Amino acid sequence: MVLLRGGVRVAALEVTLPRCADATSQHDRHPAPPRSGPAVVELGVMLSTPGGHSLYERKRAEATPLEHLVCPVALAGIAKASLSALHARRDELLGRALDRAGC
Repeated sequence: MVLLRGGVRVAALEVTLPRCADATSQHDRHPAPPRSGPAVVELGVMLSTPGGHSLYERKRAEATPLEHLVCPVALAGIAKASLSALHARRDELLGRALDRAGC
C-alpha cells in the first residue's frame, strides 16, 4: 500500500514536470519551501483555494510575495526536488526488501 501511494505521487510528478519545462520567471530568486512536514502541509492547504491565497497575502506576504511562491519556475524546482527524494526513498526501500529476500 505504501509503495502504491508513493508510486502514484511519483507518476503525478513525472506527468507534471514536462508541463513546466518551458516555464519562465520574472523574479530574481524564489523562496525555499518550508522544511518541516506540518509546515509544508499547512502551506499547501492554504494555497489550494482563492481564500487561502487571500489569507496568505494578509499573513505572510511581507516575507515572501505570493507570486514568487507560486511562480511556475519555483514550483518546477520543488517538483524536481520532490521527485528526486521520492526516487531515492523508493530505491532505498526496494534495496532493503531485496536484501531481506536474499536477492
